[in-house]
Amino acid sequence: MYAHVGRRIFEPNRDYSRKTILVAAILLLGGIEPNPGPADSRSAYSTIRIGSLNVRSAVHKAPLIHDVIRDRSLDVLVTIETWFKADMPPAITDSIAPSGFRVKHFMRDGRGGGGISVIYGSNLHVSNISNISSFTTFESLGLKIISGTSVWNVLSVYRPPPAPNREFFDDLLDCIGELQTLPGCLVLCGDFNCPGNSSESIDVRLQELFDQSIMTVCSSGPTRVTADGSEGNLLDLIVHNANDNVVNDFGTVDTGIADHLLVAASFNFPSIKVKATTFTGRNLKKLDYDKLWNELSSCSFVQSPSHDVDIFVQQLNDDVTSVLDRLAPIPKKNEAVK
Repeated sequence: MYAHVGRRIFEPNRDYSRKTILVAAILLLGGIEPNPGPADSRSAYSTIRIGSLNVRSAVHKAPLIHDVIRDRSLDVLVTIETWFKADMPPAITDSIAPSGFRVKHFMRDGRGGGGISVIYGSNLHVSNISNISSFTTFESLGLKIISGTSVWNVLSVYRPPPAPNREFFDDLLDCIGELQTLPGCLVLCGDFNCPGNSSESIDVRLQELFDQSIMTVCSSGPTRVTADGSEGNLLDLIVHNANDNVVNDFGTVDTGIADHLLVAASFNFPSIKVKATTFTGRNLKKLDYDKLWNELSSCSFVQSPSHDVDIFVQQLNDDVTSVLDRLAPIPKKNEAVK
């Protein structure tokens, strides 16, 4: 049997040239052969815990805020009413982020009070959501958080007094509508300051707005602590449009920092499955081609080639591979492939 290539016929014979031998060797050198290893059995989900707390001024409260993040194992903490001003140095404004965390701010222009700062773990991919409208009836800071294969759009909200009016609800509905056009799930958290008729309810108009937007309110009672010990109001909320099995472990805690409770919930983010793969390849830079030539010249496929094409191909493969394994062994390297 012969293999025809154009006008040329390949047939094993005893007449050989250096060029022919080296070409055969290089053909066997060329590939990088992936050898898939076993799938890495890392967790299919990674959980991050998000909290929201009205701190009633974060100025000079950095150590207390650090304690809240550490003690409550928070990955993200939304702080409301930070009272930071634009002319304050980063030594004050950024000090609320403990080691291993970063912070993004919204500060009022030209007046005191208000303000939002979001502290987040430096291991999270976080960026500002810039393509949403600004509103005058509430303060907000929108961030996109990427974890694993999931995208979450987190809007931190502070609605200052007095009582909410129709304009606020219209603005919030418009804002939610804009955010829901973005890829990913939506989380709203902060101090909405919209109490209902009881200590465990919110303003009926706000509840109807969330229902209309198909969003779920996490709540477990009043979040405002009163000085006389009587029941306060439900002001601080975490609201989301995720499936119920994605959000869990919701709760409130009195941190002692201010007259508001910390509200927190855990979010399960699907993570990228990682599979270990072994890559193999020869280092041609260190190959001695003169030595390669000498060794190949004495191989059986040159000295006593088979006249059967299939047997000769196997002979060629075995001989050349054996020589290359001695002169240019294949190192193995494990890499994580997503």
